[in-house]
Amino acid sequence: MASPTNSSQNGGIIGVSNAFTPSSCLSAKTTSFTSSGTFTAQATATADYLVIAGGGGGASSVNGGGGAGGYRSSVGPSPLQGSAIPVVAGVSVDVTIGAGGAGGGPGSPTGTHGGTPGANSIFAGSTPITSTGGGRAGYCAVAGAAGGSGGGGGASNSRPKGGAGNAGSFPVSEGNNGGSGWSVYANFNYGGGGGGAGGVGACSPQSPSQPGGNGGAGAVNNITGSCVTYAGGGGAEPGGSGGAGGGGPAGPPNNGTANTGGGGGGGAPTCGSGNGGTGIVVIKEPTASIPASAPGVWSMQSVYSNVRAGTWVQTPVFISATGGTITEDGDFRIHTFNSSATFAVTQVATSAADNLVSYIVAAGGAGGGGSTPNWAQAGGGGAGGFREVVSPSSPYTGSPLNGYPTPGNRITVSATSYSIVVGAGGTAGSSSGGTKGGNGGVSTFDSITSTGGGGGGSYNNPEAAVAGGSGGGGGAATACTPNTAGAAGNTPPVSPAQGSAGGNGNRSFQGPSFYQNFAGGGGGATAVGGNGGPAADSSTGGVGGAGATSEITGSPVAYAGGGGGAGAGVNNSPGSGTPIAGGAGVGGAGGGGAGQTTGRTANGIPWSPSSTGGSGTANTGGGGGGGGANGDNNSPEFGRPGGAGGSGIVMIRYKYQ
Repeated sequence: MASPTNSSQNGGIIGVSNAFTPSSCLSAKTTSFTSSGTFTAQATATADYLVIAGGGGGASSVNGGGGAGGYRSSVGPSPLQGSAIPVVAGVSVDVTIGAGGAGGGPGSPTGTHGGTPGANSIFAGSTPITSTGGGRAGYCAVAGAAGGSGGGGGASNSRPKGGAGNAGSFPVSEGNNGGSGWSVYANFNYGGGGGGAGGVGACSPQSPSQPGGNGGAGAVNNITGSCVTYAGGGGAEPGGSGGAGGGGPAGPPNNGTANTGGGGGGGAPTCGSGNGGTGIVVIKEPTASIPASAPGVWSMQSVYSNVRAGTWVQTPVFISATGGTITEDGDFRIHTFNSSATFAVTQVATSAADNLVSYIVAAGGAGGGGSTPNWAQAGGGGAGGFREVVSPSSPYTGSPLNGYPTPGNRITVSATSYSIVVGAGGTAGSSSGGTKGGNGGVSTFDSITSTGGGGGGSYNNPEAAVAGGSGGGGGAATACTPNTAGAAGNTPPVSPAQGSAGGNGNRSFQGPSFYQNFAGGGGGATAVGGNGGPAADSSTGGVGGAGATSEITGSPVAYAGGGGGAGAGVNNSPGSGTPIAGGAGVGGAGGGGAGQTTGRTANGIPWSPSSTGGSGTANTGGGGGGGGANGDNNSPEFGRPGGAGGSGIVMIRYKYQ
């Protein structure tokens, strides 16, 4: 049997022998982002783009439709918002996909009815392209908000206007205005439709027999090789239809279509309204034309060339891994390590961007200082160091300490095992001699290390507070030292800072023969510990510094709060009167333990001793509270230990499907 004519040149053939005409679409590679990620160009050239922002939420009380997300494209057939931009081979740039705005909730208060705007989408190339999120809908007499396309106005006799489109003020508009609302009688209220990329939102028809305004039409785009309509406005209640391009119709909550930037539909007050649709980014870069050596035949050389060029269609593969406690949040998987273990990656993703993981690494919090008798209040322990990266490939609402912008903080995993170390909480300072609190242990993930919190100070000698991820609070002052300083945080230094300094301890004379001591709070991940301070006839220990709140699990949780300092109480006058309790320093949000509250003796009769300083919460990195003391030269005198620090935590998040 004769061999195919070209087999000696290409090693064989793939395909059938029917007629084949190469499509012009095959001369370019398109990359579609439906969630945030990283784009890496295949060649140095100019690339076309489509950038659609998230749509605005609809309203749910006498209500309008949400505005569509902003529409910007260098490809038609709609009016172009710019030309192709340069891309450089091998250079990666961030792509941000805007979330849809939340629809207005049911019931009261009215302030919740208007929903929220959509978020911007960004292609951060050599010339960054930003599309503005859609405007939220108006409700009652409230106008729709401006955005990429404006939200529809609410319904009242004042005829509230729709929001303005093209909030980004681009030369070629990225969207249109929302329609105005109207009211005929008390029982006939009609909102305006949200604006769309291709048309304005319809005003209320001003007739009891007709529905609310329709959403504005979206815009047609063929960047993917097919004609698709994007960014339609949401329809207004009652009965307004959503604009073509993913706009949600009015009624029981109808969301804008995902990855179209469609506005959310207006809804009834009892049901709530629709969310805006998420945005999308599509990038089209030229590649070499696909050769065909014979009609209907793919040569092995052609296959090889297209695999190398990235134009051969592949089924996406995502990260697969073991270790810790595994939970899921939509398309994302979270590994939580409450103790030291191994994170084993058994499979990496096809896209390099999807191998860039999100993480939290929180070290162990420090123990609070222990007190000695006779008013020697002790400082709160510093929180463990807190470090976080929110990867565009696994996005969520992170803390202010998100270190993603700094390349050295990013971790791209490979198919290997990673040792995870979770730092222990620091030991409590002892009341025997009054010792400072123990430091927290370090936590690590790959190249990322978070430093344990610094121990809270004590009165003895005195034992100074210790620097750490967050610094310990200063203990009570001595007769020779009017105040004792809290220790520094972010030790050793990293960027963003992993923690804050502790607050100062102090001493205040309340009369010719007696004084008060009060201790500082330990530092937290995002705020310094409070200084101890007097208030009238009582003294309050410093509050623990606030921790950092992250939604890495899908819900907001606070980590790494500082421990509170101990406070003391006094008599209204020396030796007589009613004793007044001192105020304990409150532990910082994020697991910080409270400082101890103590009283003062009255007429030689001591108060009963109170409890120890509060411990930091396990697996938060919270600092322990400082221990308090009592006595005032009367017997019995007593001191109390501080609280232990909370252990740390490591969490890793990635896209798994």
